[in-house]
Amino acid sequence: MIVFRAGLLDKLFGMCRLIFLKFIYPLKNINCWGIIGGKNTFAISGGFTTGNRFITGRFVEVISEGEILIGNNVFINDYSRIVSKSSITIGNNVVFAKFVTVLDHDHKYSVNNGEMMFKGYVSSDIKIGNNVWLGDKVTVLKGVTIGDNVIVGANAVVSKSIPSNCVFAGNPGRVINTIV
Repeated sequence: MIVFRAGLLDKLFGMCRLIFLKFIYPLKNINCWGIIGGKNTFAISGGFTTGNRFITGRFVEVISEGEILIGNNVFINDYSRIVSKSSITIGNNVVFAKFVTVLDHDHKYSVNNGEMMFKGYVSSDIKIGNNVWLGDKVTVLKGVTIGDNVIVGANAVVSKSIPSNCVFAGNPGRVINTIV
């Protein structure tokens, strides 16, 4: 088994990717400080702001047509994505496991004469509190608020708000334990 540890060279490349990202987008749209992993996709036409120590894994997708605000000490693991049409706020000390999806919108559609027609989006803000851990393959949907000190178990679909100080898991998701 080969174990790869991020060394000084990897951190340097991550910081270079961040500097390159800042030059691609106008300074008014992006304010980001951290280390960006390789092969990520950033499409920023709205706002994107992070605190200190924002770190991503590889193949992370961030699309902001609305506003994305990310606090300090946030880690987004490989293959995760955040897509904002309205507003997504992520607090401090938040960890995304692999394959986490955060979407603040749904597609609006209608069916006319048996043909489905796309008619834009329905969006609602998402707020993720401080000290939150989102497990593998968690999906957070529009209009959700996740309180502080929350663990969301793997494969949970978060379609309703979660109070602070709890463990939320299952399908359908529910509070299964409290954190003291």
